[in-house]
Amino acid sequence: MAYIKTIEITGLFGEKTIKWNLFEDVNILGGKNGSGKSTIFRLCYTLLKNNVIKEIQDRYLFDLATRVDIMFSNGWKYTWTKLTDAPRNIDDIKGQYSGMVFLDNSKTINQQAFIYDDKGEVHNDMVVSSIVDVSYLNSFDQFVATAKNLKDSTTERFDNPTMLDMMIQDQIIARNSYFFNTIAKHMGNTEEDIAVREAYNESKKAFEDVIDTFLPGYNQYSPETFEFIKKDSNIKFENLSSGEKQILWLLLTIFNQQKKQTVLFMDEPDLSMHIDWKEMLISKLHQMNPNMQLIVSTHAPSLITGWIDKVQEVEQITI
Repeated sequence: MAYIKTIEITGLFGEKTIKWNLFEDVNILGGKNGSGKSTIFRLCYTLLKNNVIKEIQDRYLFDLATRVDIMFSNGWKYTWTKLTDAPRNIDDIKGQYSGMVFLDNSKTINQQAFIYDDKGEVHNDMVVSSIVDVSYLNSFDQFVATAKNLKDSTTERFDNPTMLDMMIQDQIIARNSYFFNTIAKHMGNTEEDIAVREAYNESKKAFEDVIDTFLPGYNQYSPETFEFIKKDSNIKFENLSSGEKQILWLLLTIFNQQKKQTVLFMDEPDLSMHIDWKEMLISKLHQMNPNMQLIVSTHAPSLITGWIDKVQEVEQITI
């Protein structure tokens, strides 16, 4: 696995070019409203996660840049170039627009990216997940889930779920699955079994300590369902405040990484957070997984406490 070394976006909003050299551990991007922070994050995440930008589904992104280049620490490179003149048939694509798929039935174009290895060889059939594990949190994604989201969901417990509720549920399922699989495979008394159990218990204890740090008002919670108890009330996680749910998702996501090398984009995570949370957020997340590359956008000075040397403004990375 690798981390992101450089992000270059050409033709952002049709006028400017971004070149952002990133640190291996923590990166904080500032800038005025409308400067492009969220667009940069969304473009990069969509390409890294899906390996494609679809003309119809991702229409908003499709029109906001002409080229995206992402360079990785292992020498690999990921490139997407916007198709400006739509070909009339599949023969027009060959030799000109490699890395794209033209769908005759819907007359839309799904533009896939090139993936180059460290020797410059192209790998059109490779997905980016083989290079980097990537996650994304957007504080604006609090809308009610669509019918498709509900259909694809593994749970029917919600009444009116937001996307964040479903993201949390996915992480809870992943956490429980990892726990039971780990315990089931290492029930013996070999040195390996004991070491695996001890490592898991250590990470579990660290996770619970961080939960208590951010959510101290609750007496306890169920580690299987994450139903919280406050005095005599049982509170399901979907009934927590938006800030508490964001914290819970972040902590679950990082716990499930089990200190693996990964990249986490966070677009203004401070919007629903108390100032005390902002001041310790990055440090606590980085402590949970020191192998994680954090890429954060923010307007909050308190969020960058102790990390001022990791801050860049959009204007500074615009060329």
